[in-house]
Amino acid sequence: IYWKIWSLLENFKCIACDKQFVGNEVGHCSFHPQKARFNFGSNDGIYPCCNAPAVRFDTSIQKVGCTATNHIIEDQHKNPAFEKILKRFHVIAEPFVPEHNYEVEFDKIL
Repeated sequence: IYWKIWSLLENFKCIACDKQFVGNEVGHCSFHPQKARFNFGSNDGIYPCCNAPAVRFDTSIQKVGCTATNHIIEDQHKNPAFEKILKRFHVIAEPFVPEHNYEVEFDKIL
């Protein structure tokens, strides 16, 4: 319990996704493993990996994906707090759950 609580107090900034995160969310750097597909001349499309809607020119700040990897911080090997989190990852980390499962929703429609 100590390490879980401690990890909630440690804040970092990811250089890959440019998001702030707490230690127990180290594995939440989200992305789509497949590129979005667009119809010719259309600004709307989908990500084939999860059927999530995609916009060609998206200006929103919130970027989410259906898959996640570990966040990367600047000089992570020189940061003792981040090293402790990676060392105790199996105890500290909260599992990544995508915000929306579009495949399930799409199956319900059919």
